Amino acid sequence: RTTTEQKMVAIRHFGAERIAVDPKGRPWVINMNQDIYRWTGTSWVHVPGSAYDIGIGQDGTAWSIGTDSANGGHGLYKWTGSRWQKVKGGGVHVAVAPDGTPWVVAASGNIWHLSTTGWVRAPGAALDIGVDAAMIGELRDGTAGEITVR
Repeated sequence: RTTTEQKMVAIRHFGAERIAVDPKGRPWVINMNQDIYRWTGTSWVHVPGSAYDIGIGQDGTAWSIGTDSANGGHGLYKWTGSRWQKVKGGGVHVAVAPDGTPWVVAASGNIWHLSTTGWVRAPGAALDIGVDAAMIGELRDGTAGEITVR
């Protein structure tokens, strides 16, 4: 099997429900049991911890929404390379800007991003979120909402 075939078979095997891809094209997945796995390039490795959502920036910074309760939904964690470090804040979905900045959707639907001075609320509300260099995509009411260039 090719590497791509190995990745896809494993993703199906793990029961992946959420996925993020690092700058090297290697997926990290969260399965239905909230277990986290990442592809090393040759095999799948179980990552310690559990999560409901995961996001990775173009700089390689990984963030997750844990399974513990926190203000806004569940705890927010940053990957240190060997473990998840809890960060003040919480939410239900996370996306990561190219520079590694997390954008979070709280259980209320409010959108927040972390700045050098703390959390900043963005205008609007969403069910889910995606971030890239030029745009923030917000999912509203179960359908693709407006795409806002910021």
